Amino acid sequence: MSSQVATTDLSRGGQKMPQVPRQNTIFMNTDGLGSKTIGKLGSYVLLINNITGPGLVVLPLAFQQSGWFVTTFLTVLLGLLAAVTCCMIAESMTCIPGNEHFQGRVEFTYLAKRFLSRKAFLAVLCLFILSLVTTNISSIVESGQVLDKALLAAGAACALELYPDPKFLCITDDNSDSGSDSVFGDKYVISVGFLAILVISIPLGYLNLDDNIVVQVVSFIGLVVICTAWVVFFGLEGIDASLCPSFASNSAAFGYV
Repeated sequence: MSSQVATTDLSRGGQKMPQVPRQNTIFMNTDGLGSKTIGKLGSYVLLINNITGPGLVVLPLAFQQSGWFVTTFLTVLLGLLAAVTCCMIAESMTCIPGNEHFQGRVEFTYLAKRFLSRKAFLAVLCLFILSLVTTNISSIVESGQVLDKALLAAGAACALELYPDPKFLCITDDNSDSGSDSVFGDKYVISVGFLAILVISIPLGYLNLDDNIVVQVVSFIGLVVICTAWVVFFGLEGIDASLCPSFASNSAAFGYV
């Protein structure tokens, strides 16, 4: 593999860093991927948005069903493991020649391919893709259900029913029972809320991280507003300690957390 070697002189905290060689593997033209200009605010926003995924809405249920001690312990434990893992990944990124000071773009999959065997790399790649797919599925389903509930509250929620009685339907009353999160109950449908999520999400998939960071900031503002509303609402409702025992026999927290 041929490589074009160049040098760069960076400054950090008012001090000049030593010149380090650049390699094509991480300093190649990456216009389609962005140019690392999201800034510190964008970095924090992106991190928080990724941490608070679809599991956020079920955490209160985990505290109720598994007890606050077990759920808190698992949350802290997994948080520490995640922090250590992030530090190890960052350290391994600096082991790439020419990236001692994070000058280049080193993606997670490239890192695995560089340091792991082929079989280990393929295993990591499959698990990585599976993680992304499952997270996206959960996010899409929850977002579509929330939008359907909002449409129902505004007047009517409509969908194309696929099973058991194929037809186009609009409902004005919540047909969900206690075991379903959808306003359409147990029916298999393609709802207007789901289609709206597709219309919003698909164009964003063509944007790189730099162009998408504005949407991330807007999403973060929405997250802060929603969490603040939850806290105020919970405070007005009052706290019932009996609903959140220290320990419980249900192991739901392991899956939720």
